[in-house]
Amino acid sequence: MSNDIVIGITFSDGELVVFDPTAGTVFPTPVSLPLDHGEFRGLAFDTQHHKLYALTQVGHWLYSINPASGQITDLGQLSVPGADIGGLAYQPSSGSLFTTTSGSGMTPTSRIVRINIATKQVVPVAPLPDGYAGSLVWDAASQTFLGYTVPQSGSSTSPALTSMFRYDPANQQVSILFTLPYHTVMGLAPSKNAGRYYSWVNAATHFYVEVDPANGNVVQLANSDAVGVTSDAMTAVKRKSFHLRRPAKPRKGSAKPRHRRKS
Repeated sequence: MSNDIVIGITFSDGELVVFDPTAGTVFPTPVSLPLDHGEFRGLAFDTQHHKLYALTQVGHWLYSINPASGQITDLGQLSVPGADIGGLAYQPSSGSLFTTTSGSGMTPTSRIVRINIATKQVVPVAPLPDGYAGSLVWDAASQTFLGYTVPQSGSSTSPALTSMFRYDPANQQVSILFTLPYHTVMGLAPSKNAGRYYSWVNAATHFYVEVDPANGNVVQLANSDAVGVTSDAMTAVKRKSFHLRRPAKPRKGSAKPRHRRKS
């Protein structure tokens, strides 16, 4: 994993960036995605066709990005009426994209769904614990999906805490692994440390963490305010697969943090 780089989409302006969650530094790329259909809540890398997919939360709009040229392709709106979307994952064995949907209300019904890119339809795959789900990722080592769910909508100081879940497609079982000490936790980008993941936390301050699904350990990393990647829209790619030119020095600045949307 040491040759991977972490990339994400800034919440406030839709810029695709390379960033370091351990140092809080960010390297802009030439790619800026349109915010016509809302902010982005999903980013996944298709390892077979070497392309990125990005998904907006409210508008449910899907885009592909060529990581070599930076070309953006508008793939259209997904048919997910009345649902909130969070996270985006690519499963190499099926060649499919997956996301999570959550209904309305304080404790909505959530599920994992598979995206049919050609028809823009979604197919339910598995029900999740009631609440808001998101930050889906395919964990290659365990051949399962990992994600986050929080039982209720609320502010960053809400006593309702986020839990990590695992969905095993082999037996179609969903299990809760552990609960994190925060309400708002978003994003699951593979860490340089194998088996661990980077996430973003909105608490009294805004920062990144490294999460270990094996034992529930959560290590606080750098402040995120100068980076701006403050949603589920983050992932990691092999350095050789990402050819967009970027400046040699990190950009400094500030960005609006992502707060969980209330119903």
